[in-house]
Amino acid sequence: MDVSFEVLNIVGTPTCIFQSWNMEMRTRGRFKGVMSINGATELVLDEDGMVISHTDHWDLWGPVWEGTPLRGAYRWLVGKMG
Repeated sequence: MDVSFEVLNIVGTPTCIFQSWNMEMRTRGRFKGVMSINGATELVLDEDGMVISHTDHWDLWGPVWEGTPLRGAYRWLVGKMG
């Protein structure tokens, strides 16, 4: 498996940093394919600028559903709900 990681944007204050990112995984063999996952990382800093909390936010089901035959029905349902 090959994994690449790209930071798209970074914003912050003296006590909190957010960065958006994209991770792409390429698999070989029987389950050959590419999965792209968008996410964000939240870093909370103390008064000395040291990281005291690190939380990653990402949606695994988005890319999983995109690769299924039911994605049209899923998009329709999400559109009706939103």
